[in-house]
Amino acid sequence: MGEGLKVVFSIWGKRKGYVFVPTKDIVNDKWDEKCFEWPVEKKEIIKWVKDAEKNKLNIYWCPTLFTQPIRKKEYVKSVQCLWADLDEVNPQRIESKLKPHLAYQSSPGRYQGIWYLDKDYDPEEAESINRNITYYLGADTGGWDLTQVLRVPGSRNFKYKNGPKGKLLWNRSKRVALDYFSFVPEVEDLDDDFDGEDVWDEEADLHQLVAKHRKRIKGKLFDLIFATLEEVENEDRSERLWEIECRLLERGIPIEDVVNIVRLSNWNKYRGRRDERKRILTEVRKAYAGVKNNITTNEKEESRFKDRFGRIWTTYSDLMGYNMSEPGWLVEGWWQKDSHGIIAGEPKTYKSTLVAEFASSVASGKPLFGQFPVHNPGPVIMIQEENSPFLMQDRFRKVANSKGLLKGKVKIKGNNRVDITFPPDLPIDFLNNKGFDFTEEESRELLEERIKKVRPVLIIFDPLYLMLGGKDENSSKDLRPLLNWLIHLRYTYKTAIMVVHHWNKNGVSTRGGQRMLGSVTLHGWVESAIYSLVKNEEEHEVIIDREFRSFPKPKNIEVKYIMGKPGDDTYSPEITDHTVPVEDEILMALRSSNGMTEKELLAATGLGRTALRSKLENLVRKNLIYCDKTKRPALWFAIQVEVENEDEQTG
Repeated sequence: MGEGLKVVFSIWGKRKGYVFVPTKDIVNDKWDEKCFEWPVEKKEIIKWVKDAEKNKLNIYWCPTLFTQPIRKKEYVKSVQCLWADLDEVNPQRIESKLKPHLAYQSSPGRYQGIWYLDKDYDPEEAESINRNITYYLGADTGGWDLTQVLRVPGSRNFKYKNGPKGKLLWNRSKRVALDYFSFVPEVEDLDDDFDGEDVWDEEADLHQLVAKHRKRIKGKLFDLIFATLEEVENEDRSERLWEIECRLLERGIPIEDVVNIVRLSNWNKYRGRRDERKRILTEVRKAYAGVKNNITTNEKEESRFKDRFGRIWTTYSDLMGYNMSEPGWLVEGWWQKDSHGIIAGEPKTYKSTLVAEFASSVASGKPLFGQFPVHNPGPVIMIQEENSPFLMQDRFRKVANSKGLLKGKVKIKGNNRVDITFPPDLPIDFLNNKGFDFTEEESRELLEERIKKVRPVLIIFDPLYLMLGGKDENSSKDLRPLLNWLIHLRYTYKTAIMVVHHWNKNGVSTRGGQRMLGSVTLHGWVESAIYSLVKNEEEHEVIIDREFRSFPKPKNIEVKYIMGKPGDDTYSPEITDHTVPVEDEILMALRSSNGMTEKELLAATGLGRTALRSKLENLVRKNLIYCDKTKRPALWFAIQVEVENEDEQTG
């Protein structure tokens, strides 16, 4: 926090005026609009910030200085920097000529950026460039105005239950003139007919307004508008208000009706304030600017741009003009960021333990298996229906212990002062054995509501077959609606989706993705995938096979799981890069099948007939496989190894 305040102070610089450092009480949804005289009250600001953090308040600052202790546009003195609430736009992926001079992570997966100017500039001119940058980057369209507040770099975000701390990514001393940004396209001005006095209707009735547009206001949007005070109480009203405004405008609802609908709804956080009208009008204006190009204004225009299912067409020029981020890693070499996919494999290959590794690493930022960096740490949601609560706790204790996440610290300082650091409370939300069912609307709504509150970077479903209700996992017809909904979650909430699944017993391919139940549909769906194959069941050794849609296939990895009995926190996996020998591929393929013909093995391995027979003879000599020649055609089988006292932990 000290470093973050230094950054804020340096931006305010030696100029004199009034500065704002407001705080927000998340529990009671209350703001404290705190103003200080700068630089006279510098010490008071430091104390204010320290006290706010102790009281678990979110802390903000406004980059501009004011001539009066009033945070209004007309009192802005001048502007010496530009800013953008980048939200989910990762500053590391912004083109070099527009990279912010100051960039910091304000909360998990959220960022903010500052550009330093070489001198003071006219506020309105600078605000216009702010807006251009915001829309060009695809940042938060509500964060470019002169009175905007940003999170203090390094402050904690208490919207999350563990209050994750923001971090400074870089701070460069470069300064540029305002005309440097002339290459950024200008944002088209809003319609001149947007007059606040004309759209504000004190006589409006919420039910009548919604009934007027009932064909366009339905489903979840309808429910949101009529949310009760109890339903609103524990939600982020700012986020919901913005969602309602944008969705209404996108559906072609007239601006004046949007203003009055949000004003009359229980989401109106400005109700009763002196500036209520100005706040709502300003917010709707920003929402309108953000969605203007997506608005359908009449049935004729709607039919031009949508098919009969209401989906919007994209032209070639639109596609090529999108500012898209390149694929990145959630966990390097293991899972693409914001991708959907599957962990599958044979029974007893530690799939659930691997899932615990993923959840703990992503939630804590600790490397997977102590080696593979987590590039996008953040909250995790895990839904599981297979393992008992005791087994879940035991597995996560083992994994957390291996990452040093169960240890606190006690330090004795001067004057007998004791500092105690407790083990971290990881941002993982579990839904354990609660009967989650993909086919039930209640289950889906329960999950989406939690997603909106938690904002996870990873959602895990373990296992697929217990969440399908009466649907058939081998039926493409039954699977497709589910897979489409998971893709909806991925793109709507910008999160990675991980589904745990099993292999079938009749697979004839050494490629893991082609041996899953429902293989054709599922294998074509995945962007990231991990397959677990038994190498040595007695020694708890498995082979990990990975594949990605956007990255080359990496070498396989061999993992030996060393873990204690239930109640013992011992867990120390040993891993090495490993290319599976052809003989091992043959053996693993046979173990996961009900027998394979020589023709099927030839197709699966890509070997010639002579080479394959040589490999088979070698495996027969090792007493690992046999051939049943009474079958027509003859079938090859793996000899199953009996394992005594199988540990429950090897799930």
